Amino acid sequence: DAGVFDGTDWSLMGILAGATVIGFEPLLENRKLIDDRLPVRLSEYDQTSAHTFLHIEPGEAVPRLDWKSVFTEGSRAGQ
Repeated sequence: DAGVFDGTDWSLMGILAGATVIGFEPLLENRKLIDDRLPVRLSEYDQTSAHTFLHIEPGEAVPRLDWKSVFTEGSRAGQ
């Protein structure tokens, strides 16, 4: 999902469908909206552990955290 905005449209639908969704959102203001809004919308569908945020800072090629290091025990994504 390129240009995720707040994560409550295409990203949300993909997550609910069980897909692995990789979203790209370059604007800091929109990433804050994702942090605020997407978890709330996911909780409406009992999908509270169905998302993980890996932020890549501007100018960096990869996230600072390893993909597997962000999964919580029992999350679907980590299994």
